[in-house]
Amino acid sequence: MTARTVLILSLAISILVSGAVVLAARREAERSGPAVDVERLEKLEKRLAGAEDRDATQRASLDRLESTLARLNERLALLGEAPIAASRAATGAAESPDGATADAASQGGAAGASGAPPLTVAAALEALADPKLTGMARAEFLKKITDAGLLDALIAELAERAKARPDDPEAQLAAAEALIQKIQQVGNGPLAGKYAMQADKLYDVALAADPEHWGARFQKALSLSFWPPAFGKQNEAIRHFETLIAQQSKSGASKPEFAQTYLFLGNLYQQTGNPEKALALWKAGAAAFPENESLRAQLAAVGR
Repeated sequence: MTARTVLILSLAISILVSGAVVLAARREAERSGPAVDVERLEKLEKRLAGAEDRDATQRASLDRLESTLARLNERLALLGEAPIAASRAATGAAESPDGATADAASQGGAAGASGAPPLTVAAALEALADPKLTGMARAEFLKKITDAGLLDALIAELAERAKARPDDPEAQLAAAEALIQKIQQVGNGPLAGKYAMQADKLYDVALAADPEHWGARFQKALSLSFWPPAFGKQNEAIRHFETLIAQQSKSGASKPEFAQTYLFLGNLYQQTGNPEKALALWKAGAAAFPENESLRAQLAAVGR
């Protein structure tokens, strides 16, 4: 019997027991009339409701953990590394911010390290050109490039490509992506500002080539939203996110990544003193993308 089964059964038993106690109390109330301890009955009913809520929360948590494991194995497959066994998900390993278990990620990397061909800039460029390498798998691969000491060489190569292809938004975004990885490597400081400005210029070149390129505008807006407030970039970020909202509505498409526009624009509204606009936008986003956990969590955080 798996840990998931044991947990769900134990919660179910607690709910059934609590339910039985409440039912017995109700029957006693019907027989005895006003003499029954109504306060005790109400407490028991609250306990039952709490147990049901905990059951739903635990089920959702376990579902997310299993989904995380599946995504992690997809990423490891893209990197040519060994998959994580399903039983590890049931051990309750701590989750990292992106949902992947830190223990699983570190051991998966160790499993695939031996016997793998050495990483080169040429191999990195080829891998990054693969449209299947997306999301966190892409971020992890960039981290792998950084750990191999190849990031500076990759940045130089991508910068040359971007310069040679000013009409290619994807070339600009690839170069900017490597610079963002460099910012993560150097941390806060003057160098981070330098690389952020270089990346921002690349986003501008991409948007000059294609003003409706969703990825270029989203990455520019997202990057600007993380600049220190002293630089006054938040309002510029808001304008770009608002442009994206209008662009998304006009297109009539409903892509999962479109939900992030609502999330981050709402965050910026809240940060700049517009909580009503933030709430309205999060609600609109949650209505359009009911499966997006981040939007639901944001609404829950403000009690809506």
